[in-house]
Amino acid sequence: MIRFELLNKNHFSIFSSRLFAILANNMSQINPSGNTYDEDYALWHNANSKSIIDETRNIILIYFNGAVIGFFTYCIRDDEIFFMEEIQIAPQYQGKKYDVFRKLYGFIFTVLPPGIKIVKSYTNKMNHKAYRILWHLGLHIVGENERGSGYRFEGSFENLLAWYNRAPNVSTRAEE
Repeated sequence: MIRFELLNKNHFSIFSSRLFAILANNMSQINPSGNTYDEDYALWHNANSKSIIDETRNIILIYFNGAVIGFFTYCIRDDEIFFMEEIQIAPQYQGKKYDVFRKLYGFIFTVLPPGIKIVKSYTNKMNHKAYRILWHLGLHIVGENERGSGYRFEGSFENLLAWYNRAPNVSTRAEE
């Protein structure tokens, strides 16, 4: 059974090693850093421990049969921008078999505040799968990040809703 919940920010350290393990596994295929696992974890944990304090930033935990299989990090900017920061799902749960991605968005729409108009995201240039996903969500490339290693995407919230509403068997329940 797939289930979602907003991470209690006080519990970030409890979940951080599992979340990073999923991230590291996914990113090692796309863009390895060249650092050791422990070095990358320390950098990631430090950055996220500081940024999770921001009241506009949230992490959604993704569970399958009680085990964390992924996470989604986002923030709300200027009360109308939904900034999708990070989505990581363990490889064995990606794809249509479990339909985690679409179910996740059903949950997201129940926790977002009203008034969202714009959706933004970044993706590494080497992550072609993420590029295609963002395009299907109705986002388009509007530039690059400062280092030139990633694309900046932007689109309307209506386009995101339209994508979701085209999905078969969608549900906005937190649990399936």
